[in-house]
Amino acid sequence: MAKWHALAKKGKDHDTWHGMRFFEQWADPRIITELRHAFAHYDERDIWRSLFVSLGLFRLVAEETATRSGLLYPGNAHDQVTRFIERLHSKREPF
Repeated sequence: MAKWHALAKKGKDHDTWHGMRFFEQWADPRIITELRHAFAHYDERDIWRSLFVSLGLFRLVAEETATRSGLLYPGNAHDQVTRFIERLHSKREPF
């Protein structure tokens, strides 16, 4: 999605260098910043935290990409998935 976002923002000829190899040089700085928070430590709380960060980051990037590409982002589907994950999170066993 980050690659599509860069292409939607900067044009289809924008160089996204060797796949993800030079990601920090072509990706939106907001993605780079948030992606640092999207990885979890080996800890249940942090895994849930990183999942919610990833959901938010994906939505931000996907909505902007869709808008710039003249497409509709399926926000209702995203909301349903988010609510489902929130329900799973609320019903989990205590640590």
